[in-house]
Formats: sequence, structure tokens, C-alpha cells
Amino acid sequence: MFTTVRHDIKPFKSLVCHIRPGGEGVLHHRTKTAETCAVSESECPRRHASTSHDLNARVVCAHPDKVRAIGVSNVSVPYLHELLNVATVVPAVNQIESHPSLAQEELVQLCRSKGIAVTAYSPLGSDNAPLGAHPVVQEIARKHGVTPHNILISFHANRPDVNVIPKSVTPERIIANKTIVNLSPEEVQTLFDIEKAGPRRV
Repeated sequence: MFTTVRHDIKPFKSLVCHIRPGGEGVLHHRTKTAETCAVSESECPRRHASTSHDLNARVVCAHPDKVRAIGVSNVSVPYLHELLNVATVVPAVNQIESHPSLAQEELVQLCRSKGIAVTAYSPLGSDNAPLGAHPVVQEIARKHGVTPHNILISFHANRPDVNVIPKSVTPERIIANKTIVNLSPEEVQTLFDIEKAGPRRV
């Protein structure tokens, strides 16, 4: 689990602070030259809580007068409960792996109830998009005249308070991935049902 804090300093430059469970902080000045420097403990105070750190300490680490938003990644239901019990700032977003084989709907609903947006990564399942071959996904894709990838991305676009970040290095696929389909509630549920075979990372 880590927290990322950003603030724009000037074009093409931002400040990112990663706090790891061990307590160390690493401050990255993101520029075209990718300058990186370590943060001393005095600059980035350690505040141990049940989730490793008080979220407020992470805000301080990146200078609170310039912080725009703070978020977490891969924080599960029990850890999110623990975090919210001690945090002085509610995270703006929780970035998690999510797709029809691992929808993590309980976590999504918890985030939604706390006003935390969810960013879904690996929407196609994993490398080589294995879920694109699933017969349910292919059938819905045929019905709408789009690719299975479009259906897997649209699955998240049809979930309230969820945004999705598909990954591709192929320009044609990046453009194709922009096609979003308005799925019916029944189709969304059919995609959710894929997880019933056993939630898994694929």
C-alpha cells in the first residue's frame, strides 16, 4: 500500500511522494530528466497507525500548502476501514485491479459510500487480455458490434464512481479503446456473474 501526493510546480514537473509500509519516504521530482531525491525522516515524519501510517503524515510530506489530492492504491476492505479510522484526510481515489473475474464490488461499494473514486486497472484481465476470449464477453461484443476489449472497458464505465485505465502500446488499440458501450443492467450483471466461477487475477 502506498500513497501518492502530487502538486504541479510548473509545466512538465510535479512532486510525487511514495510512503512504504516500512516508513521511508521517497520524493520524486517528475521532470523530463526524471530527477529523484530521497526524503529525510525529518522532512517526512513517520506516524505509525494500524495501516502503517496516518494519511495526514503523507500530506505533510508533500507540503500541505500545495497538495491538490491524495489517493491510495490496492487498499482492500479491511485496510480501508483501518485507514479511515485514523486518517484526517479521506483519500480521493483508490486504484485497484478490477475486471469481471475480480470485480471487487464490495470494495467499490465501500469506496462509493465514503466518497472515494475507484480507478480500475487491468480491465482486460492482464497481459494479452485473456478475458477477451471469454464466451460471455464475446457474445455481448457481437451484439453491440464492438470488440471484446470495448465491452471489458465499458463494464467499468457503466459502474457508478468507477473510472478505468486500460493499457496499450499500440496506437490503433488506444484509439479503439475509446469506444464505450451503454450496457444494459442485465449485461452488466452477466459480466459480474463471471466472477462466480471463482474470483481470480488472470
